[in-house]
Amino acid sequence: TGWACQWYIDRFEDGLEDPENCKLFFFDDAGPPWARKAPATQGRWNRWNVRAKEWEPLDKNPPKPSGLYAGIGATKLSSRAESAIRGLYPEISAPSADVAKDGAGLRAAAGAAASYGAVEPAPGMQ
Repeated sequence: TGWACQWYIDRFEDGLEDPENCKLFFFDDAGPPWARKAPATQGRWNRWNVRAKEWEPLDKNPPKPSGLYAGIGATKLSSRAESAIRGLYPEISAPSADVAKDGAGLRAAAGAAASYGAVEPAPGMQ
């Protein structure tokens, strides 16, 4: 997860691309016990600020992903993160018990969207 997000961020470093076009959003689900914690970003959506090189907490949901984008996430997802991701995809209903007895249906899809960025070919790569 971290490497994929960093590769995306790197596209906007050192003037390679306009930093205003960096659309990387992250729901801070606190991570494992050993992970660094940032109280300002925990339990909410955040956006990467290229110039400040830090996550900025958002007051509302990020824009719903559209077009070509990458949804990246962890293997485990809290109910808080699942709710946040459901907020981006209200048209997705909960999986039925027949489809996923452990509730993994949306969790798998939602886990993949715990952070996402608009993915467009880098200049010269089209």
